[in-house]
Amino acid sequence: MADESKYPTRIAPYGLRMPPELKEQVQASADANNRSMNAEIVARLEATFSRKALELSGLSTRQDGLEHTFVEISGRLERVEQVLATLKQMPPRNSSD
Repeated sequence: MADESKYPTRIAPYGLRMPPELKEQVQASADANNRSMNAEIVARLEATFSRKALELSGLSTRQDGLEHTFVEISGRLERVEQVLATLKQMPPRNSSD
């Protein structure tokens, strides 16, 4: 039986229109998963939103990593620019040395 705290029985019904072919697919999936069509639709919607949240979380983690890499590369570039500036200030070397 469904968890009453998660799926209260007082939720207003929502009439959903869908193409007959899609309804048949949902019904077949619901039958295969031993649940009602409504429970099948709710489960699929929840899975979609959970997956989307995980994708966004993964993107956030990747963005953090890229920002860290950018800061590291920027620091290295600054050090290279400092070395180049120092080298430019040095007198030219004679090739006979």
